Amino acid sequence: MTRKNSYALDRLYLDNWAKANPINGKKMQYPLVHQAFWDQVNFVRRQLHRLFASTYQEMQNKQVWVEGTFETEFVQLPVYHFRARGIFVWARCDFDSWTVSVFSWDKPIPDPGPLFSGLFDRTAVVINKAFNRELMFGSYADNARKFTLSIRTNYDLYAFLLHVSESLELRRPGAETYGGGRIDQSVERSKYEEVEIS
Repeated sequence: MTRKNSYALDRLYLDNWAKANPINGKKMQYPLVHQAFWDQVNFVRRQLHRLFASTYQEMQNKQVWVEGTFETEFVQLPVYHFRARGIFVWARCDFDSWTVSVFSWDKPIPDPGPLFSGLFDRTAVVINKAFNRELMFGSYADNARKFTLSIRTNYDLYAFLLHVSESLELRRPGAETYGGGRIDQSVERSKYEEVEIS
């Protein structure tokens, strides 16, 4: 039985959300926080985003979403959401480490193997209050299709998502299509809202 996930209904495009963030009015007051905020946003939209698209045009069509926020002492930070064929990824960073939830309904994510043994703890159950509880899954070891993990650095996150992208062939030409037809925003949104994630 499927159910709608109401958490999906409050999405905003990352670019629009970031430009409206209150930290932009506090650049002179908190210059380091302002810089760290934009460094994180630009890493997501310029580096991570390209891992989920096979062409430049697809990058333009598949925006990064913000699906919730959390407050730190000085700045409001987002929960990022990426969508691609057969997979959803949510990620957030508090300037210290990343929490990432992955839901792949097509097939499990292969283990990265010994080369990436230090990327994340495959047996750890991660709890993060910044995530909606519906998006907090178990460990990778318990379910390689639906899991939440903690990753230390931007480099480690990029390496992990590159592995996910390559494993699922997300950047292969035509990977953005289902049955030969390109998905439009309404179809993709409907697919997301109706998919069973529990």
